[in-house]
Amino acid sequence: YGEFTPQGFKRYSGMWKGPPPGAIGKRDITVAMGTFTEQLKKPTVVIKGGVGPSVDEMQKVVDDGKGWVWVAADMTPGGLAIGTYTSVPFGKRPLLVAKQGAVD
Repeated sequence: YGEFTPQGFKRYSGMWKGPPPGAIGKRDITVAMGTFTEQLKKPTVVIKGGVGPSVDEMQKVVDDGKGWVWVAADMTPGGLAIGTYTSVPFGKRPLLVAKQGAVD
């Protein structure tokens, strides 16, 4: 986990809670899920989507106004990338869809 800033995501660099201490464990997951839920309610880093498949980047929109938030994966040259969308992520692999007002 970490924090979302206007420059992007800053990964947590402190001591993980574990168990075992210093490694990612159960206690870290609860903190990470809280951050994830906050991010779904008010996304700070949103990727363009919507309109339809195989559409020029200039025609895509950040928010289609329907109130849904998507978490989807996409294969990139650097590996699998996961992003947050507020419009339909055509051509991506959806992992989670929720109404922005009812994320809990």
